Amino acid sequence: MVAGALRGWLQDRGVRTPALALRALVPVSMRSEEERGMLGNRLAVFRAPLPVYAHDPVERLRIVREEMAKVKQSKQV
Repeated sequence: MVAGALRGWLQDRGVRTPALALRALVPVSMRSEEERGMLGNRLAVFRAPLPVYAHDPVERLRIVREEMAKVKQSKQV
């Protein structure tokens, strides 16, 4: 949804988006089940794709899902 909104906003301002790939920083909780409810934060941040170059919203979703699955499988969050 964000990639689609950014795509429209950029195009309305004359920015060419066909080769443009943006990233968003996404916070991820690193708490274990035992730490749930405790004070303080344990966060990591990773970069998620915002494929503004993709015209089709279903294609944008597919791209984001694939990239996020790779991050989860890598255990590098």
